[in-house]
Amino acid sequence: MARYVVVSTDTADKVIKAGPILWDGTSTLDIGADRTAILAADAASSGYTFPPLPVTDQNIATMRGRLLQALAVNAAHLAKATTTNAENTAHLRRVTQELSALIRLMLEQLDTTDGT
Repeated sequence: MARYVVVSTDTADKVIKAGPILWDGTSTLDIGADRTAILAADAASSGYTFPPLPVTDQNIATMRGRLLQALAVNAAHLAKATTTNAENTAHLRRVTQELSALIRLMLEQLDTTDGT
């Protein structure tokens, strides 16, 4: 078994249509007459690319990245023995943005990352 991707039989079309999939390379694979399966490594070296993520998926990735950074920032803020009013005000703004991101993720309101 190896990793394959499904591509168009039109070699000018360099967008991967499906995959990766595990396939033995010999058994019947029902992917349509206008498509073929090629090894994923060969696809990459031949210039094939995956289609761009839909905006909602891009926004999920953006918000998750910001939330991962927020964990470190929050831990650093909480580890301080004392904080200034300016630090607390700035941190409150960041925490509010983090909460907005979590709310958007939970409610699946992923059309934008505004306010996160």
